[in-house]
Formats: sequence, structure tokens, C-alpha cells
Amino acid sequence: MAVYVRVTDAGGLIDPSVFPQRSDALGLEWAQEQARVSRTMGQQAAESVQDVHSAWSRLPEYYQAPEADDLYRAMDPALGAASREQEKFSDAARYLDDYVDEVGVVKQRLANLEVEAGAFLARVRAANPGGVATMLLQELDTVDQNQDLIVRAQQVFAVLLEAEQRCADRIKALDEQIVPVARGLGPALTGRTGLFSSTGAWSPVGPPSVAEFAPTKTILDGLASEVREWWDTLTPEQRTALVAAMPMVIGNLNGVPVKFRADANRINLATEIDRLEAEKARIEEELRMAAMASRFSSARRQYVPDLRLAMELDRLQAAIDSYEQYRGLDKAQEQYDRHGLPVSPPRTTVELVAFDPNRSSIATYRGPYDEAGDVPDWVDNVAVHVPGTTTRMDDFNEIDTDVYNLYDAANRIKSAGSTAVFAWAGGEFPQNIPEAASASYSRDLGPKLRDFIHAIDVHPDSTLTAEAHSYGSAALGIAESEGLRVDRVMYVAGAGLGNDNTSVQDFPYTKDVPHYTQMARRDSVVGLIQGADAGELGHGASALRDPEVTRLETGYINAANWSEGDIESTGVFESHSSVYTKGSTSFNNIVGVITGTRVEAYAGDEILVTGGQLYNIDGIDAEGYEPRYLDVE
Repeated sequence: MAVYVRVTDAGGLIDPSVFPQRSDALGLEWAQEQARVSRTMGQQAAESVQDVHSAWSRLPEYYQAPEADDLYRAMDPALGAASREQEKFSDAARYLDDYVDEVGVVKQRLANLEVEAGAFLARVRAANPGGVATMLLQELDTVDQNQDLIVRAQQVFAVLLEAEQRCADRIKALDEQIVPVARGLGPALTGRTGLFSSTGAWSPVGPPSVAEFAPTKTILDGLASEVREWWDTLTPEQRTALVAAMPMVIGNLNGVPVKFRADANRINLATEIDRLEAEKARIEEELRMAAMASRFSSARRQYVPDLRLAMELDRLQAAIDSYEQYRGLDKAQEQYDRHGLPVSPPRTTVELVAFDPNRSSIATYRGPYDEAGDVPDWVDNVAVHVPGTTTRMDDFNEIDTDVYNLYDAANRIKSAGSTAVFAWAGGEFPQNIPEAASASYSRDLGPKLRDFIHAIDVHPDSTLTAEAHSYGSAALGIAESEGLRVDRVMYVAGAGLGNDNTSVQDFPYTKDVPHYTQMARRDSVVGLIQGADAGELGHGASALRDPEVTRLETGYINAANWSEGDIESTGVFESHSSVYTKGSTSFNNIVGVITGTRVEAYAGDEILVTGGQLYNIDGIDAEGYEPRYLDVE
């Protein structure tokens, strides 16, 4: 039976404001979580009965009686019932997965339609205050556009109704006991508007109220340890509800286990992509209107706004493409178990453990989870990477790829145990060299970095390393001066030890932990500002000159084939970043520090005097050069 919904205003014009469901409220994360819960409940039911049966089966060793056989057979029906219940829950999860897939496709159609219809409505209302009646007398083409939009809207809502009705009916057909598990299918059409209540369809409800157990302001303002104490008091159902109802809070709250932060940030990521897509559609419409207006104005006058809008359109598309990488990598990435063996299948998504566009904050995680959603106790090495100038959360892929390469290489060292790596950019970074001279960014980032690292649940027997590049080193230095606690520190092509810091001895808790640094010779990005510090300009003492810091060799682009050239050969500017080239000496040193294995010491330069002239020879170019290796402390 066809069902028609209201999609027009009183004048007969398509109007998104009266749509019974908006795309931004059509959340699918709740259904995805309910599918996961259904599978878990089914598995737990089967395992519980199996545990009882296993214990029951051992009774004949201790209990013998004439009725014993009948007693032992009494458990068999329970096993069969548990198996059937597991199957029902699995079917419910599969039906929810099908619903998510179907609605996920049409959700974007609805979002695009809302933007297109909104722009159409604004344009036509301005020109035709009389609505459709006026349009019929003036613009038959516009009437056709309006009718086309109405038809498309009805088609979208018909698909949504069909998907929801089918999912509800399939779940109800399983067993009335299973139905409550799938409640919360939305926020879906029926649950939010009662639109289809007249059809007699099953009507799911939204996520349960979280007011009674949501974090208070005291908790939100507290330490990560206090947040964790609160989190541990919650039931699994309450945690799931909070992720769905407060994803921006949970996804960025230090003290919440990283797995739940990643779950919440999948919602935040989808929301941001939808927002960017809508803004992109709006600008595309504005460009189209500008093109029409250009018929009545000179090309010279029209050129500037068109260029501005086109550039903004490119920026939005680049951000969307960047974010989509987290939902579906172009190339799958290995993940490793506790023995350093690849886990099948490889990962095709990226775990975001911080994602807040309003605060320019993003962080990713490469590694496993334990049952609580934390870094497992058996992970031997945990590292946090901090990037440098020009870092933006909507252009984080290259940085994240560098971090994946570190994670991958670290786990391939069998003697090093298992390694997990975070990439963190928890605030605004300078975007150019003049901005990078200011310490204001590092002073803001430093305490945030400290708090993020302290919130990571690292086993006492594991090592925790903070590693930073370029401007990130300045932020790391501030974090150290503000009380950071880690086991090792590494500054890679660092801007300095942090504004006003004179040496690692200034750091209250890390002054006695091993510090390492490396920088390409003739690095012209930060090499010329080492040690410069004047008020809020500059980034403190140079790690290269601190006797408490061990300098490592940047060496060769390919540590296994020196003929490809050294890092310096990439250029005075490029060498600043090429220190992260996979397989290079410098890259291997970073991996060595993270894993606590072996690194290559810096080869001091030689000065020769010939014919009254002084010549500086790079240490690695000196005659008879042989690498000198150090064991990481």
C-alpha cells in the first residue's frame, strides 16, 4: 500500500522544513550498536549454558545413582535452547545490519535533496510569492522542477518506510523476547514522528534517556582517573547509550577507554562528513546561480566571487576525501597480535580516539583493545606521536600514514614485543613559518598533550614514549615542563625544548628519563632557530645542544642501500620531513627508541684544513665511516 507524506508548504512548494524526517536526525549508529549487542547477548547465552553443561558433565566422577543418567540428560534441552536463542539473536543482528545498509544509502539522498529543495524553495519564494498558482502562469519549467523534487522526496520516504517496516517485522517474527533488543532502530521515522503508526508497524524508540547517569560537570572538569572511576560504575547498556546520545563528549573525554572513544567518534566523523557535504551542495548551488547571473554582468565583475567559491568548494571536497579515508582506507593496513603476527583480516578503517572539529582536535590509534576497551596489558611498547607546523585535522592522512608505518615497522621487530601507537593533534597548530615562531600554540597544546597521554591506560611493565616532530617538539617540551610522565622522549627535527625551558633538567618528572633527538644537517626549517627564545617568540633551548639528550644519526634515505643518498641530499627544506621516510636511518632510529631496541649514534662532522681553507665534512661522508650503534635505555 502506498503511503504519502507531507513534503510541501501550504502553497504547494517543496519544503524541507516540513519533511517528517531530516537526514541529520536519521542516525544509524544506534542500530549498529544494537546489532553488536544482539550478537554479544546470543554468544553470552550460549557460553553460559555451555559452562554449566561442562561442569555438569564432570559430576559422574563424583556422583553415582540409579537416576543419574536421567539427571545428566536433563541438561541436553538447555543446550539446545541456548543454541536456538543464539541463532535468534544472530538473526536479529543480521536484520539490523541489513537495515543500516539500506538506510545508509538513502540517507545521503535525503541530505542532498534537503539542500537542493531548500535552495529551490528560497529562490522560487522570492520570485513567486503566490506559490504554485503564480508559477503556473509564469514558469512552467519551475513547476516541473518542483514536481520532480516532490516525487523524489516521496520516493525517499517510501524507501525509509519499507526498510524500517521490513526490519521490524522480521525481528518480531523471531520471538517477542528478541524485540526489545532491537528497539532504538533510529532515531528513525516511526520513533520520532509517529508517521507510520497508522500502518500498525512495529515502532522502535530512540536511545534511552541518559540524564540519570550522564557525566556531571565535576566529572567533565576532573582528572582522567576520576572520569575512569565514573565510567567503571556504568553498566554496558549505559555506556552504549552514552556513546549514542553524547558522542562528542564521550569521543573526546580523557579517561574513557579508547575503544569507546573510537565508537563515539565514528558518529562524530559521519556527522562532520554530512555537514561538509551539505555545505558543498549549498556552494554548488551558489556557483550555479552565479553562472546564471553572469549573463547579466561583465565577466570581470563575476570572476572574483566565482574563484572564491570554487576554492572553497575544493577545500570542502579535500576535507571530505580526507575524512572518508578513515571510514575506508585505499589500502588495507596490517594489525598485529601479541606475538607480532598479522591479524586477519587487515584493518580497512582508522580508529579515531579524538575528533572535535570545533577544537581542531584529532587523534588516531594503531593497536589492539582489551575487554575493557583499553590498550591490553600485553602490549610492550606504547608511543604517542605529535606532528608539527601545517597540521590540520582535515588533512591528517599523511601524518597518520607515517604513524602507521612506525607501528608496522615496530611490530615486525620480533625481539621488541608488541607495540601500539597514537597520533595526536589535540588543538590548533601554526600553519606557516611566521606563526610557527610564536609559542602561543605550544603553550595551549602542551597541557592538552600531557592530559591525553596520562589518560592512556598503560600497564606498569610497558614502556610509554612521547615522540614529536618540528613544532610538535615545542608542545612536547611544554608538556614536560607541565608535569608529563613518560618513560622515553624523542625530539625529531625539533624546534626546541619549549618556550622558556633551558634544559631537560627543567622538567619535574622526565628530567631523568632517556631523551633522544635527531635532525638533518643543514635543516633550514628549524635548524636556524635553534636556541632562539625572546619572550613569546622562540621555543627554548635546543635539544641538539643539551648534554642530557642523545643525538642520533639521520643517515641515509635507504638504510639498506647507501647509494640512494643521505637524508641531507633531499634538500635543506625537504630533509626536515624526509626523516620519516620509511626504511631510512632516521626512521629506523625512531622505531628503535619506541621499541627500546637499537639506534645509530650521530656521527660528528669533521673539519679539514687544506690550502688555508676550512672544509666541513659530514660525519657519514668521512673516510672509513662505520655506524656506531647504541642500546636504547
